[in-house]
Amino acid sequence: MRDGMSEAAIMDQARALLRQAFGHSDFREGQAEVIEAILQGRNCIVVMPTGGGKSLCYQLPALLLPGRTLVISPLIALMKDQTEALERRGISATFINSSISFEEQKARLTAFAAGRARILYIAPERFRSSYFIEVLRQVPLSLFAIDEAHCISHWGHDFRPDYLRLRAVIEQLGRPPVVALTATATPTIRMDIAEQLGLEEAEHFVAGFDRVNLKLQVQHRRTHKEKLAFIERVLNEVAGSGIIYGATRKIVDSVARELRARGIRALPYHAGLPGSERERAQNAFMDDEVDVIVATNAFGMGIDKPDIRFVIHYNLPDSIDSYYQEMGRAGRDGRESMCSLLFAWSDVRIQEYFIEADHPHPDLIARVYQFLVERSSETQEISPRGLAEALGERNVLAVNTALVRLEKAGHIHLMRTSIGDDPLYHIQLLDPEPCDRLRIDKVELARRAAFDRWKLQQMIAYAQTNRCLRGFILDYFGDRKRVERCGACSTCLGRVRRTTITFRSPLTPLDEFIIESAPSGEELRERLRRTADRRRKLARAERPLPSPSSRETIAIENLDAARCILECVAEHQFRFGQSTIAAMLRGSMNKSIRRWRLNHSPHHGRLSYMKQTEIRRSIDLLIERGYLTVRKSRRVYPLIGLTEKGWELIRK
Repeated sequence: MRDGMSEAAIMDQARALLRQAFGHSDFREGQAEVIEAILQGRNCIVVMPTGGGKSLCYQLPALLLPGRTLVISPLIALMKDQTEALERRGISATFINSSISFEEQKARLTAFAAGRARILYIAPERFRSSYFIEVLRQVPLSLFAIDEAHCISHWGHDFRPDYLRLRAVIEQLGRPPVVALTATATPTIRMDIAEQLGLEEAEHFVAGFDRVNLKLQVQHRRTHKEKLAFIERVLNEVAGSGIIYGATRKIVDSVARELRARGIRALPYHAGLPGSERERAQNAFMDDEVDVIVATNAFGMGIDKPDIRFVIHYNLPDSIDSYYQEMGRAGRDGRESMCSLLFAWSDVRIQEYFIEADHPHPDLIARVYQFLVERSSETQEISPRGLAEALGERNVLAVNTALVRLEKAGHIHLMRTSIGDDPLYHIQLLDPEPCDRLRIDKVELARRAAFDRWKLQQMIAYAQTNRCLRGFILDYFGDRKRVERCGACSTCLGRVRRTTITFRSPLTPLDEFIIESAPSGEELRERLRRTADRRRKLARAERPLPSPSSRETIAIENLDAARCILECVAEHQFRFGQSTIAAMLRGSMNKSIRRWRLNHSPHHGRLSYMKQTEIRRSIDLLIERGYLTVRKSRRVYPLIGLTEKGWELIRK
């Protein structure tokens, strides 16, 4: 903070700059608090959704702080766009990345050091250069901003090893104030970001996730016919344009075709279409020439159409992170809009297929490699589909990923000789090794597969929950707002048709590999144990006190834990005892959990931050208060279930 200026005076100056330099009349939710903390020199971890105004949180302070601001970003295109936008506002900014020559990089670095640019955007790989770091050590830095900070987390969806250098770089640059920003970070990932950057005492800001104008729905529709009937009803009832997301190109083409056959102005959009067709579809949608875009998740980045009135997910997305980003394209003008998820258990298998494709079993990688070694004397030109057929493997995408992993490990070189959905590769073997000596990190592969499974389980939990949908999403992202009942989602309105939940699918080879190889659950829980006390204190400090009537209703320290326990028991009414329920919620992978396939339950690991003894105490308290009851059985242990009082609390 500038010498001699009060907090109120500096924030008045910030608001004046907001109007003059950025053209905004007021801050968005959460921005003022973050900016004030940055101007006071405090380290911050900021989670705001895409479009929530993260960039302003470091751009505005950069104009008020005495030194320069360094911004780390992995997105080359975004660097250029943001730099140009700042320069149009008269703010001196520049960027350095691999798209410009080394001489130009040196010139821009010199300009930043001399103060001719207040903000410098750089890619994290620049810190591989000791020259680059040495020059920056001579620059008076007031702020070190890290965009897309989830890239530093091993638990994030886009882990990038170059981000791991940043902690050491911060030390080398004299520990300037740090702000780490991301649009997608659960509380677990936030903790990991803080640990990786050495920011354990940083302030956490999570805001902007509560889109009150979005009316959330979950509708259980098992068949294509049922889903299409629901979509037709929405199109008849809701005026305006919308997006329908499908999980595969085939589904997208089919739904778009059937809608057009019914006289609805709809176009498909996916990566398999020629670029000209995708551009035509996007322009037609933006210009209101069509009412509906049916798309895969390839559609939406950079789309800023404010009057999208509905977003329907024809299939289950892979995670709540993806779902929130896609549904968040509705109602950006602030008007009421609808976001519907059409859930069928058959859709879960689609996402499991994609997880298996992204994380091929090591046995498959070895089989692919062995196939190539045995034919090393021949010209290796083959497509992933042809290779899959030769190996008898059904998941073509997994075979393609196996080839990519072998190339990253330095075993082969891939040269793409044709384009299309099934590319043709010319393959060069670099260093023939026995299959048991492949440089494939099995633990890392298993850990990432396990985390993607966990995210899918959270998405299934959202589709199955009896809770308020808005409250569920806010809790997932760790937003400080507490919404028990929004009064507008399908759960609160009682407008949801559910299917019976079952977990009887056999373990896949990938499941067995994860169980055997991934220490991820224990690793994560160990980290959580180390910081559990601090996090519980923070949570209690942030959580508003319940109303007197609420305290009379349920006297338990952790209301979130109580809710998780009740929902878990409700799904498994009188099937298990206290120990099994506690182990499932804790995220255990013991023999009993695996035997009953409870590691596939959406409740598995929901209370992983608590000790199992703490979960047991909470269960005992719920029994004591009359929300749970114990029933004797022929088994050696009694079973637990909800009482009418417990069911009533869940319904509320």
